[in-house]
Amino acid sequence: MNTITKIENLERERQNLIRSFEDKKITLEDFTPRNNEILKELSKLDPGISVEDLMNDLDSEKSSKFNINDEELTEEQEEAAVKRYKKVKSLSEMEVVEQNEDEEFKPNFESLTETGQLTKDTYMFYDYNREKYVYFNAKTKEKKVWGVSSAGHKLFEVFQKAGYTTKNPTSDLKFVKKVNVEFDIKKPQFWETGLGVNYNEFEENLTQLGTIDKIRKDFKEEKGKEYKKELFKSGHELKKVAPKIYALLMNLMEEDIEAVTHFINWFASFCNTRDKIATAFMFASLEGSGKGVLTDVVIRYFFGEKYQASIMASRLKKEFNASLENKLLINFNEVSSDFSKADEATQNLKALITDDTFTLNVKKQSEFQAKNNFLIILSQNNLNGVKMSQSDRRFNYFNPQRTLKSVAKDDFGIKRIGTFIEEMKEELDSFVEFIALFDYDKYEAAELYETEGKKRSQLATSGPSEILFNTVKNKDIFSLTDSIEDIVERYHEAEDKNKYSDLYVATCMGIKETLKVIETDFEKDFISSKNLTKLYTILVEDTKTMSDRLIKKIFDSNLTKVKTPKYTEGKTSRNCYDLAAFKSQKEKDQDELDNF
Repeated sequence: MNTITKIENLERERQNLIRSFEDKKITLEDFTPRNNEILKELSKLDPGISVEDLMNDLDSEKSSKFNINDEELTEEQEEAAVKRYKKVKSLSEMEVVEQNEDEEFKPNFESLTETGQLTKDTYMFYDYNREKYVYFNAKTKEKKVWGVSSAGHKLFEVFQKAGYTTKNPTSDLKFVKKVNVEFDIKKPQFWETGLGVNYNEFEENLTQLGTIDKIRKDFKEEKGKEYKKELFKSGHELKKVAPKIYALLMNLMEEDIEAVTHFINWFASFCNTRDKIATAFMFASLEGSGKGVLTDVVIRYFFGEKYQASIMASRLKKEFNASLENKLLINFNEVSSDFSKADEATQNLKALITDDTFTLNVKKQSEFQAKNNFLIILSQNNLNGVKMSQSDRRFNYFNPQRTLKSVAKDDFGIKRIGTFIEEMKEELDSFVEFIALFDYDKYEAAELYETEGKKRSQLATSGPSEILFNTVKNKDIFSLTDSIEDIVERYHEAEDKNKYSDLYVATCMGIKETLKVIETDFEKDFISSKNLTKLYTILVEDTKTMSDRLIKKIFDSNLTKVKTPKYTEGKTSRNCYDLAAFKSQKEKDQDELDNF
């Protein structure tokens, strides 16, 4: 076995060792001894240093041997640099520049500094965000993120081939153009527009977004000012255009055509405006309902494989999140069933749905704030049991009951689900056109579509305190009355009444009169602190053992306190909570009736 092969085998073993340690398959005690042994063996075979160790030296410790910030290096250091780069060339993982490059382009420091162009098809930049060198191949669309060692080696390789002589490859890195590498779906590709301060990685041609823009633009030019009158208005119109995709959406949205329209509006708003939509769709069902077909067949056709990811929701608990980089759709599989928790994973998920940026943390790169472009869909193979907060404003929640196989068989007479999906693929271009010509409303897309399944989930999740305050905000005197009557009845039937405090007993005895006062106050959009305390005592917790300060803190965190002449009992001003900002249950019912 020659020396090169030995070095390569040792490097491979060390990489596997590092991965095992990072994945917590081995402990630090197991890692350190063998790692040191490998480094010793490498130092014997290569008087210089191994490629990986050289990169660690340069990136982590900023070794003075290869410090690119130094204008001058000693002759000894320069000779060592050249010698080591020649030595490790056979170990480099870098792509060799193609032999058939255009002879007219000759790499030079001026082009590298002004445009980042390295060869005919390749570019190199220093990315301020990642604090790394980023290498692009415009022809193959290849991208690599390098430390000082690898970037310097690539420069040395390219310039040496072009006939230049360089004593210190890493010192030449000071000529590399410095930019912010970004992923912005509203901006053109870098190689079509030239290079500016920001360098956009988004490739529109890999998606259907450019096609959607063109279809809508051409339609507007053809139809003129009245074009909006001829746009698609409802999900029901999809049935004629793409019947199998329509059937898929109907199944996932619980056979609710208004819900299908809401989903199409949500998706069309994103595809046409490319703006972040701060809500997500969640599907909780048994396997086979079509969740995967929606993301992996239908939406993937729009965004392409490169810009879509299906990942396990457990990744939300991990430190690194490279899988979220440069995506238009994230499908989180097997999500937690409890979205009422305040745990880190749930909070991370909620932030990804609503925030315009997120912290991108990739191994061996500096973390930075990346633009949050993507839509989010969540899937769970569990028909029931999802818990959700009453105050949720992020999740459109659906509980599909049928399998897509039964839809194919019962509605289309197709026995094989594979055949159904293949025929569905033939409708994808028609669906692209439908989305392009849908009369979307991006503000409505940010609203939630409430379902009975979600309401049940919220009620099952909510504690008595949350139920109380939501009932008060709805000014729902009927629900309050029903709840209190049940509790008071249980009090009267209790054999041991000594366990109740005097305050609780007195409150129960006078609660009917209190409810009459509250009903009158609801009509004026307020509730007094005194009466709210009575409701809390009966429905949540006996307030006799609680301090006034604690009670006030609980109330103030849920409602807005006011004290104005508007809220008076005779000549006595009362401490009250304003409910004017909230619609009553009666008003909500009337709105629903009006919309219908």
